[in-house]
Amino acid sequence: MEVESSICLSDLVPALRWSRPQQVAEVLGDPRLPAGWWSSLALSRALGTAGLDWICERLARLISSRWDHLPLVDLLPALAVHHVDPALPGWPEATRTAIAGLGGWQRLRRLSPGDLSTPSATPEVVIGSVFREILGRIPAQRDSVPAQQSGSPDVTRPLQRGTSPGSYAPQPESGPQRGSFTPHSDAFPAQPESAPRPAVPNEGGALPQRPAAAAQPGPQQPGSFAPQPGTPQPQPGTPQPSTPQLGTPQAGNSTGAFAAQPQKGTGSFPAQPQNSTGSFPAQP
Repeated sequence: MEVESSICLSDLVPALRWSRPQQVAEVLGDPRLPAGWWSSLALSRALGTAGLDWICERLARLISSRWDHLPLVDLLPALAVHHVDPALPGWPEATRTAIAGLGGWQRLRRLSPGDLSTPSATPEVVIGSVFREILGRIPAQRDSVPAQQSGSPDVTRPLQRGTSPGSYAPQPESGPQRGSFTPHSDAFPAQPESAPRPAVPNEGGALPQRPAAAAQPGPQQPGSFAPQPGTPQPQPGTPQPSTPQLGTPQAGNSTGAFAAQPQKGTGSFPAQPQNSTGSFPAQP
């Protein structure tokens, strides 16, 4: 079973770690790869997505423009332990001629990008060939780069018997409830309809009678209120002044739309004398 390597491009090129991400992204940025892929994505996946030639070409451009003062062995430490045939079989003819003119493979590792200018090849072409020699040993993984998933994972809940996934458990049907308690409540059991209710004192019966007031002297009319203190009471044998009665015209001072009523003492309140100053004024 093959284990996927987790080595990133910045592990092989340490200069990518201490450089500004904005400067690196200007050259190595690509829509096919996630942001900052050189330090977060496995190099095998990056090679399978963008390709070996594309990555080596972009690295050669970045090194020639940003790090042309550093030796190649500092930019790519794997050159110190990598052994290659001095004849450089399989390399382009222009590149082999340039390396031979610079002193061969052993001397090439100690040169900086600014020292690689030759008539047969540019520094970018030579650097690109050097990176292909090293990165070409890493197997490329052709699987697509997985997209970053957002959101939280779904929470699984135990399935109740008799229910289907994604539905609520059916509620048993019940009859009408009495009282203010919610259905299916076990705190207070429901009372049967036929059970007799306990008798409550004074429920449905007559209200307790108040004690009768002391009898007042003088005649009282049915339905009248108790006499008020300070109000003169009629004496037996004294003629009572009449009070107005509804429906009977009153002689004399009628000025409104309705006829004046004669004074007869047949109402609910006792008739008051003319000189009375109680609660109700005397009628003229």
